[in-house]
Amino acid sequence: MSQPAVIQPDRTHPAPLAAPLRARLRALLVLCLRHHRTRWELRDLSPHLLADIGLDEDRRRAECAKPFWRG
Repeated sequence: MSQPAVIQPDRTHPAPLAAPLRARLRALLVLCLRHHRTRWELRDLSPHLLADIGLDEDRRRAECAKPFWRG
């Protein structure tokens, strides 16, 4: 009687579900970095530029206090 064939997974290529997961994680990372960068830039705006975009000091402070993962 012969032994059944053992199928070994191909470890040279990522699993089919890994590619969409990597894409979603990358998109999430890009979004978090954008939040961080825009809040950092908002922190340095002068009062007249804040007025131009319709923000007051309290709103700026609240926005800059948010963690980078919050929208």
